[in-house]
Amino acid sequence: MGSNTVPYILAGAQGLPPLPPATLDPLLDAAARCFARFGIDHTSVPDVARELRVNRATVYRLGGNIEQLKRLLVTREGYRMMAELATRVDAPLGPEQLVETMTWAITHIREHPVVARILAGDANSVPHELFWDVDERIPQIASLVLPLIDSAISGGHLARRDPRVVAEWVIRISASLIAVQPEVGTEQFLAEILIPALTPARSRKRE
Repeated sequence: MGSNTVPYILAGAQGLPPLPPATLDPLLDAAARCFARFGIDHTSVPDVARELRVNRATVYRLGGNIEQLKRLLVTREGYRMMAELATRVDAPLGPEQLVETMTWAITHIREHPVVARILAGDANSVPHELFWDVDERIPQIASLVLPLIDSAISGGHLARRDPRVVAEWVIRISASLIAVQPEVGTEQFLAEILIPALTPARSRKRE
């Protein structure tokens, strides 16, 4: 399942920061454990060094400071999520499948230990920790899903709308639902608006 989605995922990934080498996985895993335990803003390079059982000079040499470690971790987790999406999503993408995919992605991100730690912390710190560099990252992440959405619209599987607007809307609403869950379930919340808005006119007529 999902093998026909891979070309779209790869097309969207162009221009992203490169995947950190696997040799950095132990360092990034240690950083993730510290972020989940202490919170990103309260984690220091010495914390990561102790977790990895190395000296802090090694952490600086391999991954840099906390800000750089955070960026490397986000990049790695983003690539891992893309790989998972490629196995879950079949092109072409219809409205129902888009809702299912968004629901999975939102839930998956909320359950990540680092994100869960952020959401469980001080409400005033959530926007700062969760949405850092948001102006840069939303267009970047939207570009990942744009080829898949553009193909679905061109093929008549989604309603004819501006694919760039749809891609950005998908990312913006997903980000808001990661931060604050709706009273109804995430899937129901998305389906209520998305399915009518993105169902092609001919499909609505058949109903």
